[in-house]
Amino acid sequence: MKTFIFSALALGMMASCSNTEVEGIDAVDNGEPVAIQLSAGVQTNVVAGLSRAAITGADGVFVATVLGWEGSAADYSVAAKWNTTTNNISAQANGDVITLTEAEYYNPSKEVNTYMKAYYPEGTVTAGNYNFTTPVKDGTQDILVSTEVVGNRSNTTNKVFTFTHPLTQLNFSAIEGNGWGTGSVGSVKSITLKDVSVATGVKISDNSLVSESIVAGLAVTNITEAGIAVGKTDTPMGDPVMIVPTTKNEILVDVVMADGISFSNVKVTTTDDTFMAGKAYTITLTFNNKKVAGTAIVTDWTTGGTGSGTVE
Repeated sequence: MKTFIFSALALGMMASCSNTEVEGIDAVDNGEPVAIQLSAGVQTNVVAGLSRAAITGADGVFVATVLGWEGSAADYSVAAKWNTTTNNISAQANGDVITLTEAEYYNPSKEVNTYMKAYYPEGTVTAGNYNFTTPVKDGTQDILVSTEVVGNRSNTTNKVFTFTHPLTQLNFSAIEGNGWGTGSVGSVKSITLKDVSVATGVKISDNSLVSESIVAGLAVTNITEAGIAVGKTDTPMGDPVMIVPTTKNEILVDVVMADGISFSNVKVTTTDDTFMAGKAYTITLTFNNKKVAGTAIVTDWTTGGTGSGTVE
């Protein structure tokens, strides 16, 4: 699975009455506040754009919300002691310093730990959940969640946020196969996923998703009313769709053509046990012998896994 890695470093203000330079930030603890500062490195070319979209590609920036709790053990059921956001983080970041909107500090006692997590997109904490400020329920919002990072004023180095994708990404395309005259397939007007859910937040304790079922079906966005023509070459159908990972290895879709012909309850399956978190599946609808066959392969976020399905 492709990930982001943030290195979290805590730097302290140090004073000395002599002219001797102190080598290393851990050499002296003179009781001054120890500021939490972050540096960022992107492990892969997968990045988050500021617009809501699939997090993919080699360009762009993203903003993370960083949350901090204090104590001898993490208790994510209570409100965070502090929360702040970062500046824009470049996709090309490699150890770059992150500027926090508000400076944060470790507890003065080295016996008190600070437990940190970070998320994208923007949100707020309520009753142990990180709820997205503006939940996007059309399947176009990607999400990043981090592992826990723990530190204190005497334990400030080698702190790493590893961000992963908790959603499943689906990319639809279509191609004209055997049994159809050139151009006779027509245009796909809509593709609607059935019995799927979108995320509205994250449970902080275990990073599980807070989800909402889309009862009316989740339509693939950016397919025009006139439809997208199906030809002899594979043609993308709308924007990527991001959903909560399934508990089964199949998804049902309805396909409607511009001429009014429809295919209901099309079963698309994968060789994975489920449509998994962190994987981007490309689902190709092949119009073949007056039927439509759907195949799913894994691309982009991670590799491996295949699937198939038929539309009748």
